[in-house]
Amino acid sequence: MALLHKEILRIIKKPNVTKIRMHDMRHTFASLALMDGVDVPTVQKWLGHKDIQTTMRYIKLLPQHMQDQANKLTPNLVLDQLY
Repeated sequence: MALLHKEILRIIKKPNVTKIRMHDMRHTFASLALMDGVDVPTVQKWLGHKDIQTTMRYIKLLPQHMQDQANKLTPNLVLDQLY
């Protein structure tokens, strides 16, 4: 993990590379895994969280993903109508 972190730091120091933190990548990884159907307890274990509430903070689902999931239940449902 330390080698990976050093390599990422080396890359983001280059010009025209968006600055990103390891913490940002954890959030992105967790969100993408959940959107791809990985269950929360598995993501919790992968991230090393003891409390599932910590993992739940990482969940930042994209609005289109939420709409796609709602469409599985009712194809013509517009998610905005629920709020």
